[in-house]
Amino acid sequence: MCPAFRAGAALAAAVVLSGAAPAHAWRRPLPGPVQRGFAYSPARPFAAGQHRGADFAGPPGTVVRAACGGRVAFAGRGVVTLRCGPWRVTHLPLATLTVRAGARVREGARLGTLAASAEHAGLHLGVRRAGDRFAYVDPVPLLAPEIPRVGPPGAARRLPEIPRVGPPGAARHRAPPPLVTPPAPAPLAAAPRPRDVAPVRRAVRTRPVATWPVWLGLALALAGAAGGGLTVRRRVGAARARTANA
Repeated sequence: MCPAFRAGAALAAAVVLSGAAPAHAWRRPLPGPVQRGFAYSPARPFAAGQHRGADFAGPPGTVVRAACGGRVAFAGRGVVTLRCGPWRVTHLPLATLTVRAGARVREGARLGTLAASAEHAGLHLGVRRAGDRFAYVDPVPLLAPEIPRVGPPGAARRLPEIPRVGPPGAARHRAPPPLVTPPAPAPLAAAPRPRDVAPVRRAVRTRPVATWPVWLGLALALAGAAGGGLTVRRRVGAARARTANA
């Protein structure tokens, strides 16, 4: 089989399966995003840089689930390959395996846990047509679209509410608008209380007490007055004596 015919067959199969994917969509083996996409050319199957599948991001130990339902064609050495209709679907690398060859599994069944790998950026999912080891196709268009998470990891997913529509001609009752309560007026600020005015104390002027020089002068004046009185008395007595002698 020439490479051109092989390439055309692979592309035709991918287009046919992509058209049927919405009705029979497969499941994502890991919830993580695609870390490395599909890059493969059947005309040059051994060219450098080719990637015959898609890598889904996930830490080691994450549970790996079957992308499709079918029979286990191979299980060992960290690889689980399923035969899902005309396709061979490979999951690798796996640290532990929970299925055996020949068993039938359903879509979403647990296959094992993810192992760390230096060759793949997470879980590698490869899909090719059975019987042709070069007919690889991109697995991402075959998978159901990822449902966005709402809330933290592990929280219940809330689906959008579907509006109810009554029978034709039925009147649609609309809920009355909510009453809007006007905001309460802001309380008036209390008038500032007058500060207590301290009573004004009038200064009482007091006369200064006389100092000792003043007191000394007053004493001398009083003494002089007393001496003058004695002199006057003496003079009056002498005058009276002279009058009596005359």
